[in-house]
Amino acid sequence: MNNYNFSFFTKGSIWLTKHIPIKSHSLSSFILFGLPFYILFLIMIIIKGKLMIYQPIIFISMIIAGTWLFLGPVLIVNWELSYKKFQEDLRQNIESSDKIKSTVINKIYSNDKFRYIMSVSFSIIICGVVFSGVEVYKKLGLNQGYGDPIFWLSVFLALQIGFTVGFGFWGVFKTIHSIIILKKYHVLCWSVFSSDKHGGLSFLYKFILSTTFGFSAGSVMVPFWLQITISSNSYVNAVSYFLICLYSVSIASSFFVPANSISKIIKQKIKGKLDEISKSLNAKINHEDDPQEYLMLLETFKYLDKYRLVPLLDIFKVIKFSISFLAPILLVILDTIVKKHY
Repeated sequence: MNNYNFSFFTKGSIWLTKHIPIKSHSLSSFILFGLPFYILFLIMIIIKGKLMIYQPIIFISMIIAGTWLFLGPVLIVNWELSYKKFQEDLRQNIESSDKIKSTVINKIYSNDKFRYIMSVSFSIIICGVVFSGVEVYKKLGLNQGYGDPIFWLSVFLALQIGFTVGFGFWGVFKTIHSIIILKKYHVLCWSVFSSDKHGGLSFLYKFILSTTFGFSAGSVMVPFWLQITISSNSYVNAVSYFLICLYSVSIASSFFVPANSISKIIKQKIKGKLDEISKSLNAKINHEDDPQEYLMLLETFKYLDKYRLVPLLDIFKVIKFSISFLAPILLVILDTIVKKHY
């Protein structure tokens, strides 16, 4: 059976926790992969401090976007650890034979190699946008073009941002793919009387929520992204809006697509259980030898027949999810309003 290969973000944090007394993988990831980039970013901020006076909106949006330099690696580590926990829980909740269990797990692992392909692709796209907007950056006072070291520092930071953003998109794809595989093979255990109120499948909900909320954190980059691309040529503008739309749709898809698959899994389980109980009731309807068992089956049948899928999210999580999904869109609207009045 294949094993999931962690990205270098998580591998690095695991290595650090083994050799340095740091218990938190998130903290070690920040030290290894976030802090160095953020220090370079702060140097750029200090050098370009005059933007605070002449271009305050751009300066503030740049400060906010810079948080992703250390937030991205930390969120990747947290997601990979939650993915590992998902795999461990999955092995305990598959009711099929070892052969089928091995097949399902291997199917889920099968596309791990695309992680780096997507990361590199987004790095190239974002760097392409940076190079395409060099004249705009001159007008905004961000740098003086190709001969300015700040420009190349921006390119270097864009590579890191593109890599983590691409990894985020891969995480969404991986989440959707994993749940669809489970739906296809019908291998999950489910019990209506499970204490977790989700039939024993709460670990699936936790996994998809960790993907959605982690991925949506990338919204911190949207204001600055709009500031540096919206004044560029039409090609850059088109790419900019396409990426924002893709991002918003991906946030929604990261939750609704796998959640819909989980709902279908549960409905199939309920239907199968109802059919099973119905046959048992028909077999016992004319037998009075065990009325207690008959009544118990009847009550279970009534309960299942009226069973309503427990809402996937309580009201607090609904609010969090709504903000996650709407944040990029609201930021685009806010940016448009600000530019009209300032």
